[in-house]
Amino acid sequence: MSRQQIKFSIITVCLNAEATILETMHSVEGQIYSDYEYIIWDGLSQDNTVNIIRENAGGSKLRLFTEKDSGLYNAMNRALQKCSGDYVLFLNSGDTFADEMVLADVAKRIEKDRIK
Repeated sequence: MSRQQIKFSIITVCLNAEATILETMHSVEGQIYSDYEYIIWDGLSQDNTVNIIRENAGGSKLRLFTEKDSGLYNAMNRALQKCSGDYVLFLNSGDTFADEMVLADVAKRIEKDRIK
């Protein structure tokens, strides 16, 4: 019986993050591991954040939610409700993965641990 590939849900919550959101998006979209969804929760930014996200949403993996929330943890919890992955990663706006292999390396490690 073959195992289903691990699916990651990557969440970025942001508010007025026009200076940092693009770098984070590029880091996620640059991963060689392809079984992930990318959820960006924007708390109704007043700057150009949402336009930047929409203009640079390269693939169908990105889902953008722009809704009022009551703060960081509320935004994180609401974004969690939108996830369909096996594992969830939070990547804040301005943060990046160390390299394009992070998700692939983590998936390999999880598979290795499953076999034990």
